[in-house]
Amino acid sequence: LNLCSIYKWERSDNGIGLSCIDCHNTFLNKCGIHNNTVHTSDQKALTCGAGVYCKKCYSVWINGCIFSSNSGSHLGGGLCLLHTSKSIISLSYFKENSVQKGGGAGFVKYGRKLLICNTVYRNNYGNTHGGALDIINIKNLIDFLNSTFIGNLLITVKS
Repeated sequence: LNLCSIYKWERSDNGIGLSCIDCHNTFLNKCGIHNNTVHTSDQKALTCGAGVYCKKCYSVWINGCIFSSNSGSHLGGGLCLLHTSKSIISLSYFKENSVQKGGGAGFVKYGRKLLICNTVYRNNYGNTHGGALDIINIKNLIDFLNSTFIGNLLITVKS
């Protein structure tokens, strides 16, 4: 997708803004992903990526995108990447995304390579893991280059 806007969708499933499953190459360039909500009252249901959800994609490249005010009940308020071989997030901005579990701005699990460069994470909120990012089981390489994390919150409430 090039020069797109994904705005204000709501549902109780994965990837309300954009869902890519079993895609070879996924490229988002200069897209705005704003005010999308994924929620469920079922605590056993796993909902991921209110803004963008990618699963079993060979490569994912997010360039020059803005993710703002997306919210989810489980993993990755703005972005969720599961089982991706190569993921690149560059020149992007994640602002005021929130989630009740894992990674306010993004959740990444079971990948091979992850590169995050020239990206800003500002005022994102997570409830159990990672105010900005929650990254689990990346097999080979994780690189952060010239990226900024400002004002992200992780608040865990014990009952």
